[in-house]
Amino acid sequence: MSKGISANVGGSYQQAKASYVNVNGTWTKFGGLQWATVSNTPTGTYTDDNGVGWKYVMFTSSGSITFTREGLFELLVVAGGGGGAGAPGTGSYGGGGGAGGVVSFGTFQGARYPAPLFIPTGTYDVVVGGGGAGGAGGAIGHTGGDGGNSSLGMAGRNIVAMGGGGGTTGATTAINQFGGSGGGGANYGGQNVPGQGYPGAGLGGGQAGGGGGVGGAASGATGGPGIDVYIIGKAYPISRGGSSTTSFQTAIRGSGGDGYKGYNHAGYTGGGGIVIIRTRTN
Repeated sequence: MSKGISANVGGSYQQAKASYVNVNGTWTKFGGLQWATVSNTPTGTYTDDNGVGWKYVMFTSSGSITFTREGLFELLVVAGGGGGAGAPGTGSYGGGGGAGGVVSFGTFQGARYPAPLFIPTGTYDVVVGGGGAGGAGGAIGHTGGDGGNSSLGMAGRNIVAMGGGGGTTGATTAINQFGGSGGGGANYGGQNVPGQGYPGAGLGGGQAGGGGGVGGAASGATGGPGIDVYIIGKAYPISRGGSSTTSFQTAIRGSGGDGYKGYNHAGYTGGGGIVIIRTRTN
């Protein structure tokens, strides 16, 4: 049976240039703690510019991870992006899907919480959310599906990134879906989960806007920007918002699917999520 994570989601902070983690309710300098070890085969290893060795395990589908020694680890959780809306027969834009939400802890560039987490030994569930389906085209166009949540842990104690909201078509006045980042809509953009992404845009005039990204809100028909994280030793792009005026399938993890500018055409599927766990080797 999987065990829950003992550190709080917000269990890290920076003070007087020293970093601390919450270990079973006690704030402790992580510089004095050992790093956890993992039995899963690493996806990759590298040494950074400071001579520190790292290994990481990358999940692009759900699974589990086993820690054989308690200690510190670093984490990136990215949810699936929302699907873009289909274009209606009127020629209105289909709104872009919102980017999947992001939760991250660690010393790597791009982490939202700049300190690692502490975890006991045990096996933990990893859930990777899929991208939301693109909405169908047709007489009125159809809303894109929401992205799936990604998480590490178990029920009641999960660290969860919320899936991006699907886009809605410019032929409807419906408010777009809420998500990690909100999807693009006609008069209103979908709202975001605070700290995980940004809102989508409403375009008006019978057209739909872009979806929010994790690096910023959508602007008109253009989806919000994603960000680069450096948990694998180099830039790894994630979670841009889908656009309502470009039409291509994204290969970027967590990104919102683009809507479609045209007639009776389906929107594009959002990018699937990802979970990456990193530990030190020296």
